[in-house]
Amino acid sequence: MSLEKENASHESTSIPGANILAAIATQFSGGVVVTDLDGRLEWANQGFLDLTGYALTELIGRKPGALLQGPGSDPVVIKQISQHVRQKLPFETEILNYRKDGSAYTLYLKIDPIRNAKGEITHFVGFQTDVSARRRELNLVHSILESAQHGIVTTNLQGQIQTFNAGARRFLGYEPAETLGRNPVIFHDEEELAQRRELVSEK
Repeated sequence: MSLEKENASHESTSIPGANILAAIATQFSGGVVVTDLDGRLEWANQGFLDLTGYALTELIGRKPGALLQGPGSDPVVIKQISQHVRQKLPFETEILNYRKDGSAYTLYLKIDPIRNAKGEITHFVGFQTDVSARRRELNLVHSILESAQHGIVTTNLQGQIQTFNAGARRFLGYEPAETLGRNPVIFHDEEELAQRRELVSEK
């Protein structure tokens, strides 16, 4: 049986809008799965099969995490996923998973509950994207920042500190936890700032 026929044969009529979901999922390059309330897989798109290397027949009725998580998967994230499923809450996270051939990849995962016409939660739908390349780029940037001899501090558009490298720690004496999310004004003497404000206002 082809994978396309496997997908079609396992569409659950109990899932609201299943046909519409299947049509959308076939166009989505990432993985899409539908599970029951215990997290056991009932349906998956071709993108998920390509991503994991498993056939649908190997996945139906099983919990994807049991197959895909491995020694490098963060146990804290695994616990958070289980808690959200038990509480029937939506969530999103990143986690290191493993394909059938044992190769690792970093996964962005978004899970949402599916409700029937009565508003009752009957299933979960999960959207999954391989973000390994993005994670490698972020790790490279982090390594460059940490190895730089100069102090480097970056902020977002709201002026909140986003990165605070080792050079900045040596130069300013702060730990990242003391700075992240705060304004760089904390690095300046309050009296000097007041004098500067007065000088600017006079001009």
